Amino acid sequence: MEKADIELIKKVFWDYHMEDDEIEKNLESLNRGIIADQWFFLRILEHFTWHFLIKLIPQKALLNLLTDEEISKIRSKRRREDLANTKSLLQNRPLPFPRWDHIHDERTRHGLLSNRWYGVK
Repeated sequence: MEKADIELIKKVFWDYHMEDDEIEKNLESLNRGIIADQWFFLRILEHFTWHFLIKLIPQKALLNLLTDEEISKIRSKRRREDLANTKSLLQNRPLPFPRWDHIHDERTRHGLLSNRWYGVK
């Protein structure tokens, strides 16, 4: 692990003093697929890009650690959606239906064969 990466991780934990060896120990356990410190894991999920996360933790281990339960614990709704979509893409699963404003949302609730467009009765 590079010193620059550890310094970047320390900036995320600005309100908590963490030693370099504590950060490395947490990352080693995450690399093995074990969440030793859930607070640490959630903090790095909330603050780092997917590419940096993969640099810290191998993709396969990260996908195994990133369960729906872990995703639901992330504060930002947008970040939860982004991580869930990224996980789905990497596992070759379909993405959820896109969300639009309430007018389009109301239209999608009616089936494809509705008479609202042509007035067919």
